[in-house]
Parts: sequence; structure tokens; C-alpha cells
Amino acid sequence: MKLALDEHLSPTIAIHLAERGVDALAVVEVEELAGMSDVVLLARMARDGRALVTADSGDFARLDQLLRRRGVSHAGLIYLAPARFDLRRGRQAPLVDALARFVADHPAGIGDLTY
Repeated sequence: MKLALDEHLSPTIAIHLAERGVDALAVVEVEELAGMSDVVLLARMARDGRALVTADSGDFARLDQLLRRRGVSHAGLIYLAPARFDLRRGRQAPLVDALARFVADHPAGIGDLTY
């Protein structure tokens, strides 16, 4: 499974995931993706076969429901529970560990899941 980290997630997370063999990119580090609307970003990640990791479950959950009603699929959404992970710089090791384990446990990908 390949991952894309939503804009509010640090590129450092992608670097640490790559060190663990996970194909992950940080949206903020890809010029053409930075600032992209949620619907266009999710469509692009579907085309690229990347599940989107986000703590913005509200907006993406509504978008996911809309797409499902229209019969449109995507490569997956991984919702991070804000109370579970500290996203501040220097405190991201538990998130990196969890995502690396998650990818190892789900190599074929996922639909949407709160983690």
C-alpha cells in the first residue's frame, strides 16, 4: 500500500516511513498537489493508487459518502484520531510506527478506516 500524507501532516513523517520501506509522500512537498481541493486530491491519489492519511475526517468523510453515492471509488482514506496521536514535530514516532505496522498488515490496501 502506498500512502499520501494530507497537507496538515509533516513531511518528516513521510521521510521516517520511507526509512521503514513504506512508499509515502507528503502532499505539501509536491508542488502540483499543495493547495489542491480535497475532491481533486482524492481523485489524484486514486489515480496514483495512494491511500490518503488525514486527521481531517469530517471533510473527507462527507466527500467519501458523496463519492460512494455516485459510484466513484478511491484508493482509501486513513483517518487519524487526533486524541490518539500527537502530530507536533518531535512527537511523531508513535504515528510513524502505527502507519508502518498498518501498511505491513494491509499490503493490498484498504477502503476507509479510522485508526
